[in-house]
Amino acid sequence: MLGSCAVTDRAAGLIEAVIERLLGDRDIPDRTVFAGAETLPARVRALTAAMFGFYERTYRWFYLLGAELTDVPAVGRADVEFRQAMGALYAEALAGTEENLLARTTAGLVHPATLSALKEAGLSVDEAVDVVADAIVQRAGRQ
Repeated sequence: MLGSCAVTDRAAGLIEAVIERLLGDRDIPDRTVFAGAETLPARVRALTAAMFGFYERTYRWFYLLGAELTDVPAVGRADVEFRQAMGALYAEALAGTEENLLARTTAGLVHPATLSALKEAGLSVDEAVDVVADAIVQRAGRQ
């Protein structure tokens, strides 16, 4: 008979394997979303569309797995890698701007909670992309 420690280790290993598989299938946006987007407004729109699409594809997994699963090493590693990759993506979208407020505003608006709130208000994902990207571009124009 297996001891409880061995079962716990096996369960943890199984959870990690499942999560690694799920995380590998997320189709995370990368710098290819900016193909052909040469202006700040085009990059902001591309970023917003890519991230809102990503949130739409993955929100079920986030709610299913929950934020507390970052204690699982595979999830914790993936979370760190994701945040670093998104930081670089957002920086590329805002290249040529110097305003820290714009970067923070973009991080706040291009966010799953923003998309959720806009959808709850009756906007489609495409409409939400338009509204959020336009707001960010308008803010960038004030620099």
